[in-house]
Amino acid sequence: MKRLSIKLRINIYYTAILVIMAGILMSGMLAITDRRMADATEAELVNAVRNGANNLRFDPGDGVNDYEFELESDFSFYVGGVTLVVLDEDGNLMFGQYPEGFDESTPLMSGHSRKTTSGNLDWKVYDMFTRFQEQGVWLRGIYSMSVSDDTMSAAMKAVLIALPVFIVLAALAGMMVTRKAFAPINDIKETARSISGGQDLSIRIPMPDTHDEIYDLTDVMNSMIARLENAFNNEKRFSQDVSHELKTPLAVIMSECEFILDETNDDSLKERMSAVLTQCGRMNGIIVSLLEIGKSGKEGLHMEEVCLQAVAESVAGTLAGQAENAAVCLSVECGETEAYGDAFQLSRLIENLMSNAIKYGKRGGHVWVAAKPAGSTVILTVSDDGIGMDKKNLSKVFNRFFREDRRRDAGGSTGLGLSIAKWIAEQHGGSIGVDSKKDRGTVFTVVLPSGRKTGV
Repeated sequence: MKRLSIKLRINIYYTAILVIMAGILMSGMLAITDRRMADATEAELVNAVRNGANNLRFDPGDGVNDYEFELESDFSFYVGGVTLVVLDEDGNLMFGQYPEGFDESTPLMSGHSRKTTSGNLDWKVYDMFTRFQEQGVWLRGIYSMSVSDDTMSAAMKAVLIALPVFIVLAALAGMMVTRKAFAPINDIKETARSISGGQDLSIRIPMPDTHDEIYDLTDVMNSMIARLENAFNNEKRFSQDVSHELKTPLAVIMSECEFILDETNDDSLKERMSAVLTQCGRMNGIIVSLLEIGKSGKEGLHMEEVCLQAVAESVAGTLAGQAENAAVCLSVECGETEAYGDAFQLSRLIENLMSNAIKYGKRGGHVWVAAKPAGSTVILTVSDDGIGMDKKNLSKVFNRFFREDRRRDAGGSTGLGLSIAKWIAEQHGGSIGVDSKKDRGTVFTVVLPSGRKTGV
């Protein structure tokens, strides 16, 4: 249930509540209907017996104790589902016929309506005793409960048919209500996704027309995005300003170091100046990288179809010396896969990933570069069988200046290579991810637009 969307959960709760309420309402209606039918049946039974008694006629005859009961012409043995029979004082049948299945030995009880069962059938019985002078007679009314049961069964079938239809209609109505209610939420989600995908913090969420909780949420989100945009711009401006300010004095220091190296014959001084010059070169690399990351947008990209095999082979040639020193074998298998992007920037991306793989590989190990098409994208992978990384550090590898094993940075790593690779992938509308296992190797996966597209 927790994995379902909020809209679906609300729709389920809404439908369930309506179904429960409808079930309670229908159950109550059926119970009331059953009770009213029972009352109506009893009233009909009693009235039929009493009206029948009024249609009995006593004929005294001509002699002593010569009594006869006769039925008026209006007397009917079957009235509205009630069967009438006339019995003498001893309960012997005089007029009429018992309905099939009724137990004729059912005791007589004057003025009492009761329910009795004969075989598998339920009956409602009402008896009335009438005396004419010295002669008495019983009038019994019998009503088969199967008639009421059939009516209730029909009502139950109607409910069982109507309930699924009601559930479907309630679910559809719930979907329409939640869709309309969550439309502003979808706008917020899509805007946030656009900001995340394009990294354009100038985008704002459209304000809804209604001044409700969604309006307040949208206002808070826009305020938060504005603060993020301001903080991001300040950080970018600070990085660029500091980098620009450092470049000039750093260039002077490097120039002076080179001059001293050329002019001095002191080996100790040369060694120290070489160390200073090396660190100055490393600092210059950091400054250039910071300026590069500080850029935004795709304006500087020259987009074209790029053969990844050719680019990767060129990078492999450039890094051949580094790979040879580390005793690492490079392998490129991209086939004819083409990406749509800036060839120079994609070359830098692959170079950063391959250089990182060589640096953290093992002697005698391998680094593989492969690419394959995947619909409208291509998937580029750079993998190695080196030392790998702890899972707890995987979320940090693209952070600026992050280095898991600083002992391997003798070559002067800036700690910005993977950050730049991530920046390049995102500027192409793609993404980059990493998977690694300690002592088994690392795989970087880059998703880029396919070269078969005409634009990005």
